[in-house]
Amino acid sequence: AIIETEALQEGNDIVEEERLPDPLSLDINTAVIGFGVPERTKVYKALSKGLTEAQRVEIFKGLLELGDIVTNDYDALVLIEKEIRQRMEEDPIFAEEVRLGRRKVVVIVTTDGGSNYEGLTPEQARVRTKKKAGDLRELGAKVKAIALAPNGEDERNIKTVYGAEHTVVCPSTDQYTESTRQVLEKDVLGSLTFTDNIEGIQ
Repeated sequence: AIIETEALQEGNDIVEEERLPDPLSLDINTAVIGFGVPERTKVYKALSKGLTEAQRVEIFKGLLELGDIVTNDYDALVLIEKEIRQRMEEDPIFAEEVRLGRRKVVVIVTTDGGSNYEGLTPEQARVRTKKKAGDLRELGAKVKAIALAPNGEDERNIKTVYGAEHTVVCPSTDQYTESTRQVLEKDVLGSLTFTDNIEGIQ
């Protein structure tokens, strides 16, 4: 999580150094939200550019909290949806840019198993999480999953929730940065297009 956030920060720094004209300007903002923690969800880094030393420590400490708590990815998606809807209500330009694809909102869910909650069957939990991922996509967000070193059943469950076409299987932790690169290259950078009209950039 720290490495990918730092990589995105470096990408933003490179773009800023190029001093592109306004129609070509690109800001990269990142947030890190944990689920499966005692508080159910926890924001380790609020949406912002860059990564401070304090945020780096907070993310590292936060990952150590993950353990035998249920996989409540649904709660994290609810939090993200709430923040996006609030931003859209407060900033009509942001809402329009997301709708037109001029601004990319990407949610990458890293999980090693299916969705499960106390009081729900695993199947009920997966259905609920799948719907919430769909709600985010209807807002214009891209919702992707990185299946981290799953067994066969976990991989099938993750693909059921997020869709096989939206899931990248990461066979081991040392392949995580490569899996993230695949997601960003295919679903973010690969979808940037340029036309003769500078106003038509997407």
